[in-house]
Amino acid sequence: MNKQDWRNRAMAIISIFSGVYCHGEAIADAVCRRLGWDRIDDELLDLASGRSGVSADRLASVMYGPPPFFNRLTREREKNLASLRCALAELVQRDDLVCHGYAGLLLPRRIAHVLQVCAIANTDYRIEVARETGGLSRAEAQKAIVEEDARRRRWTRWILDRDPYAGNMYDVVLAMQDTTVDAAVDIVEDSVHKP
Repeated sequence: MNKQDWRNRAMAIISIFSGVYCHGEAIADAVCRRLGWDRIDDELLDLASGRSGVSADRLASVMYGPPPFFNRLTREREKNLASLRCALAELVQRDDLVCHGYAGLLLPRRIAHVLQVCAIANTDYRIEVARETGGLSRAEAQKAIVEEDARRRRWTRWILDRDPYAGNMYDVVLAMQDTTVDAAVDIVEDSVHKP
C-alpha cells in the first residue's frame, strides 16, 4: 500500500503522549477497551529486551533516565535506542495498536496511519490532580510536575529536537483541564475514523 492509500484509510496506530497528572494512562486504557485494540508499551520493552539481551529496565532507562556516565565512550544509550526502534518497527507491522508514553514518540512522523495524540493540562489543574490522586502537598505536586516535565523535555529534545508539548507535533491535543477522560476518548475515537 503506498503512502497515498494510507492517507485515505482510517488510522491504524494511536500514539498517546501525556504530561504527568494529565490522565494519559486512563485515556490509553479506555481507548484500548473501546476500540478493542492492543496496547504495546510493555510488549515493546519485552521484545527489545529479548532481541538485544539488554534488560527491560535498562532499556526503559534510555527513555526515562539521564544518559549513562560513560555514554560518550560506550554509546550505550544510542545502541539501546536502536534496539527500541527495531522492536517498535516490528510491532507496528500490525494494526489496531495503542502506544502510550515515551516510546510512541519514536514512531516516524512520516507514517501516515499513526494518530499522534497529546494529553496536557495547565499547571493548576495538574497540581489539583496530583493532590487528589497522589496525596501530595501543593509544593510536592509542583516539584513533581517540574521534574517530570524536565524528563519529558530531555527525551523529546534528544530524539526530536523539539519541546514535548509543541502542538504541531500532534494530530490531536487534548486540554485535560477542559475535557473529561470519557470526552477525550470520544475525540480520539472520532479522529481514528477520519481519513
